Amino acid sequence: TLDEAAFADTVVDNLSGGGAAAIIKIQNDYGVGYGDELRRLMEKRGRTVVFDETFLPGETDFRPLLLKLKAARPKVIILITY
Repeated sequence: TLDEAAFADTVVDNLSGGGAAAIIKIQNDYGVGYGDELRRLMEKRGRTVVFDETFLPGETDFRPLLLKLKAARPKVIILITY
């Protein structure tokens, strides 16, 4: 949609030097749908997504996810939730 496209353009414009992105999204229709479309648009614009994970609504222990995120070494982290 227009929202994902505009956000993808903003991220691409601000990832100078070809830095990679990480996407963390809530595991529901909104998070997965928005995140998947954002990833597709970012990759179409030549950006690398080095991390793309979901978390369950109500999750309280993010340590495993954050350890994997740290290992991926993204330049930017995009969190999709509400």
